[in-house]
Amino acid sequence: MNRDPNDWETVALALALPAAIWKEDYDFFGCGCPTWTTQTLLLQINQ
Repeated sequence: MNRDPNDWETVALALALPAAIWKEDYDFFGCGCPTWTTQTLLLQINQ
């Protein structure tokens, strides 16, 4: 899988906080950080 080399800052911040990443593509799957899509986020908000 080709990953965007400019995404390292997002992963570093998510690991440092710790926080999830909200993203619609699959670049962050398997990086060690939880990821949220808009659909998943909306499901959690509307519970």
